[in-house]
Amino acid sequence: GEGFTCVDDVARTAVVALLNAERTGAAEAESMARGTLELVLAMQAEDGRFYNFIREDGSINRDGETSFLDHGWWAARALWSLGAGVRYFHERDPVLADRLGEAAEKLLPWYDRDLERYGEHDGVDGTPVPTWLVKGASDITSEAVLGLLELQQARPTPAGAERIGRLCDGLAELQVRDESSLLHGAHPSTASRPRYWHHWGSRQTMALARAARLLPHHPGRERWLESARLEADRFFRRLLDTHVPEEIDGDEVRPYPQIAYGLNSIVLGALELYRATDERRYLAMALEAASWYVGRNPPRVRMYDEATGRCFDGVIGDDAVNRNSGAESTIEALLALEELHREASPRGGSAAATTDPE
Repeated sequence: GEGFTCVDDVARTAVVALLNAERTGAAEAESMARGTLELVLAMQAEDGRFYNFIREDGSINRDGETSFLDHGWWAARALWSLGAGVRYFHERDPVLADRLGEAAEKLLPWYDRDLERYGEHDGVDGTPVPTWLVKGASDITSEAVLGLLELQQARPTPAGAERIGRLCDGLAELQVRDESSLLHGAHPSTASRPRYWHHWGSRQTMALARAARLLPHHPGRERWLESARLEADRFFRRLLDTHVPEEIDGDEVRPYPQIAYGLNSIVLGALELYRATDERRYLAMALEAASWYVGRNPPRVRMYDEATGRCFDGVIGDDAVNRNSGAESTIEALLALEELHREASPRGGSAAATTDPE
């Protein structure tokens, strides 16, 4: 009821299209990237923040439940696409790259407002938590870091590296380190609930490992890698060995639905750890998580359909699948597959051939 398309989905489509264009040189993918990035640009307000949804008459929804002017979820995804666009078009189309870079720069003061509290902590349920994460949320912060890293690759600056470093410090600090907890190793989704985690959007390990790889001389690198390893080795491993639930709140576990977005958080987190460390056990973990898309799930249903390129919306029970195919589900599946395809070629052979996902 809020509209027919949104920055949340379109920005991620741009990221997938840019990755595909970079890997394959496909003109269709580059064209899709240009079109989706134009929509992202059109949804930014003068103050740098973003609206999310467009109504069917073409107007912007300015007061929806998930479409108000904000620098949170949809803005972080917008930044990821803008940063990826700057990197891709930096030499191919400098004029477009400049437009995308200017839009990204307009958003950054909102992050810097959060970062004014860098080094400060609040006590929540007896736990000291960092106060400088974007909107107080580590999941939103992780997607913002991915966008900042794209910008930093194309146009490196000391200020950009410092901003990324401080956000990554916050991500690394907000982590459960309690052997008796179901969440041991996890990065909680928000600082206000340090014993709560949901699988969708939890790209903290992906962001930390990518930052460690792309900022190899940063003094925080080893701390970020240690934090990413802990989540993968302890929390991801336990999830894959048992059941990847939708959310965990203290000792309470909500098992379903399992969605493409949630599994992709594990796929890309493990894959980035492999890229940062060259340890093949993390590649194996990424492939194990990705096998959910082709049938390694409780009802044993192929969630991704190669013939159409779509992905079902989720596993909703031990023997039940939601066979709708929303934009987010398809985009997240394609993002996982695109990243795995990209990993296959530079290292001499197909990485996917190292295991049988069936």
